[in-house]
Amino acid sequence: YMGTRLFFTWQLASVSMGKANFFAALALLAALAAAQTPVYTAAVVQHATAPGATPPELVAANLALYAEAVVVAAGAGAEIVVFPEFGLVDGKALDSRAGVEPYAEVLPSVAALASSVVVPCGNPDFSDAAVLSSMSCAAANSSVWLVVNMVDAPGDNLLYNTAAIFGPSGRLVTKYWKSHPFYAKTFNKPEPADLVTFTATFSGGDVTMGMMICFDIAFSTPGPVLVSQGVRHFPYAASEASLGPTIVGAWSELHAATVLASNLGDGVSSIYLNGTRLSHEVLAVGSSGDSVYVAVVPF
Repeated sequence: YMGTRLFFTWQLASVSMGKANFFAALALLAALAAAQTPVYTAAVVQHATAPGATPPELVAANLALYAEAVVVAAGAGAEIVVFPEFGLVDGKALDSRAGVEPYAEVLPSVAALASSVVVPCGNPDFSDAAVLSSMSCAAANSSVWLVVNMVDAPGDNLLYNTAAIFGPSGRLVTKYWKSHPFYAKTFNKPEPADLVTFTATFSGGDVTMGMMICFDIAFSTPGPVLVSQGVRHFPYAASEASLGPTIVGAWSELHAATVLASNLGDGVSSIYLNGTRLSHEVLAVGSSGDSVYVAVVPF
């Protein structure tokens, strides 16, 4: 009961108080709630893909925004930061494999990541992998978990829409291949559907998180399968425009799950608990127009 009261006190406080007092309240309520109801602080990024004359220039421009967003989110106490689908790819390239290939990097297999510690930051083996290197360094520099959507090219002419998960040491912990690619002629479909979880250690305790990306939410796997296995928290990269809140809110309510939804462009990002959009603070990422939404999440 006390934990519930603290949670709703946080909801009211985040709405009613000014920005100047927000972070003090955030720290206080998080500390109080941690003693009663375990919580973690999450951030989802509202990001519109910045243009670039070439794929490497586009990636570099957007990675700079991503790195800045991580600093902003971590400064607000975020322990995990989720980025949207296709935030590092030119949207005009998505209709063809040839268009997407320049954005692809080679990620180690899930088995290799599970059996060894892989830290791309400063690692010469990843000198040609701008996304992996930059995001690994961003995670390590701010000691946060990151979920980053990118393109994986594991070989044999395969391309996968992929979530890369980085731990607070910069370790590439695991990866997830989107099970139901919307651009079916561009990306390969893993068979069987990919079932990926990871356990994040937060200040309030350990939370097992399950992976899905955008269009996956419409299918019976992986999300509902992971829910049936007891997973209740889902970092979720999406490109759903204005449909995002309706889709994600309904799925969260149906499955009694928490969804950390980062939606590309002018779509609405947010964090949902059992179908309810949690109160959050919106913080600007420089003058880019990007922002991060930060909320305290009970578990």
